[in-house]
Amino acid sequence: MIRSSPILLVYLGLMTSLYAQSPPSPVITVRKGTGVMVNVKDISGSAGPQATNILKTDIQLSGALTLSSGGADEIAVTGNSSGNSLEAQAKDNTGGIVLQKVYSGETRHTAHQFINDLVETLTGQKGIALSKIAFVANRTGHKEIYNSDYDGFGLVQLTHDGAISVSPALSPNGRKLAYTGYQSGYADIYLVDLATGARSRIVKFPGTNSGAAFSPDGSRLACTMSKDGNPEIYIVG
Repeated sequence: MIRSSPILLVYLGLMTSLYAQSPPSPVITVRKGTGVMVNVKDISGSAGPQATNILKTDIQLSGALTLSSGGADEIAVTGNSSGNSLEAQAKDNTGGIVLQKVYSGETRHTAHQFINDLVETLTGQKGIALSKIAFVANRTGHKEIYNSDYDGFGLVQLTHDGAISVSPALSPNGRKLAYTGYQSGYADIYLVDLATGARSRIVKFPGTNSGAAFSPDGSRLACTMSKDGNPEIYIVG
């Protein structure tokens, strides 16, 4: 027969008491949010079909609006697009005008601008439809830096280094891009002027120079350097 010691019995009793008093595990409930419902009617004009598709995609990607196909409580968008301009308006379910503007420029830009204005009008948030993204792809056999509109259109290969190019960072105004390149055999930081394509190696200390990030005003970069031995965070102008 196996006998339990008094110490073991006290320990078991204490653990049972603590377990009984422990609060239950928290339950986290995630609910899908719904933004303002927006119904895009077919945009008229020579560039109407293209504008319609862009507007719908922008709404779906906005994070603040929800694309609707018809309903009582929604915003209705109508307009005319010629390819050089977009005249668009948004009305609420009572017929009141929420937003009405005329935009000049090519179809993609004007449609993006309208949705940005609509998002800000309805929610107070800044829209993202005119944003750019930068990323790394190895479609050429080497890791190169690419740039495109936020929805994947206007893809441009920014580097043709034939080496490892990684960690792209766009400046706040979208005019410059910093990245880490290994053309010299070591990690250095390069800066690209997106308007001209001009590129310069701006951080090239002995050792590793990588992971550039722009300051909010775009005047400085934070990055990692190992020039003094251990990798540390530095700020360069």
